[in-house]
Amino acid sequence: MEYNTVGGTLAKARSSATLKATVKVYTVPADADFATITIRCTNIGPTTGYVNVWIGDNPTAPTDLDYLEFETSLSKGGHVENTCVVVSPGDTIYISSDLSTVITRVYGLLRKTVQ
Repeated sequence: MEYNTVGGTLAKARSSATLKATVKVYTVPADADFATITIRCTNIGPTTGYVNVWIGDNPTAPTDLDYLEFETSLSKGGHVENTCVVVSPGDTIYISSDLSTVITRVYGLLRKTVQ
């Protein structure tokens, strides 16, 4: 059996200008075996705020059971990073913030079986 592995940046997103709105950052493709990812949220704005991060298998909206980070404080220039997170096909990463200045990057390795 052969595998195709893709590495690097998988997605980038910015928190919504509509404060506290949920933003879909990345969905693991349905034909993937799995992905091992890092999620990094950085506040590029001048004030302190918070970020929420969810990983869920619902393609339209996260639930309370999907929280990875809940109202985690982000100071000016601060960041929060979750590394080596293994996600399944169809899992979606979402963010929200009380700021419009939170930048999120999802990067890592995505593996697909080649038939």
